[in-house]
Amino acid sequence: MEINNFIAKNYFDQLPEEKFLEVHTLECEEVLDNLRYIEIRNNDSSESEPVKVSYGELVSGVGRFRDEYNIYKKELKKEYNIPESPQQELLTEEELDFFEELCSLDGRFNLHEYTAEDIKGNPLLIRVLNFRIWALGIFNSKISPVYNEDTDIYLSRIGNWCGINSREKIIEEIGNIETLYEKIVRQNNFENSDFKHVLYFKNKIDSKDERKFRFNNDLTRFESRFVGFPDHISRDFHETRKDKNRINI
Repeated sequence: MEINNFIAKNYFDQLPEEKFLEVHTLECEEVLDNLRYIEIRNNDSSESEPVKVSYGELVSGVGRFRDEYNIYKKELKKEYNIPESPQQELLTEEELDFFEELCSLDGRFNLHEYTAEDIKGNPLLIRVLNFRIWALGIFNSKISPVYNEDTDIYLSRIGNWCGINSREKIIEEIGNIETLYEKIVRQNNFENSDFKHVLYFKNKIDSKDERKFRFNNDLTRFESRFVGFPDHISRDFHETRKDKNRINI
């Protein structure tokens, strides 16, 4: 059983109606904000204080999404089980699942299968592309249904960092944060940047025992993360541990 279904069966289904509405409202706010059908977080800063939206604004955001989806759904390469005219004001479970796929950063939504012209002509796909760039947190980018010239600059720069020339491949990589970081960390030079190396941490809980965090100071286990990286990265790490002045902030 998928975790979402498990939670729904064992938690949400047992909630009082008013509590379920509260949880469901928060879910709708989050996903609609991700693609800027409403704006809770300031578009210029992920660290800004969230803005409280009214129920009416939330319903309006749902309406904007549904209008956009109904116009452009035929251009999507995958058919989604979304009711054409849902009766409820907030997002349905099918719509929430759709948003979850669109905003996933683990490679689930294949935006790279669309041509540049497909994306530029579809505000829904533009939102997804802008969200992926914004989520990296390294560009002064905004999430909107408008394609701007800065997008091409950002994609080109990411491609340089990853050693990738194909636009489709770059878009694919920013849709999977894990593989993107792994590609960046294996590059030695970053154009237009003072950084020489990136240290990427990939943590995985393999057993319940490890959840006790007993490896927090285990240097051997930490160094095992360097496997597959160029030798100089491990060497630089040890030299930096001996001389903290090597760290530039």
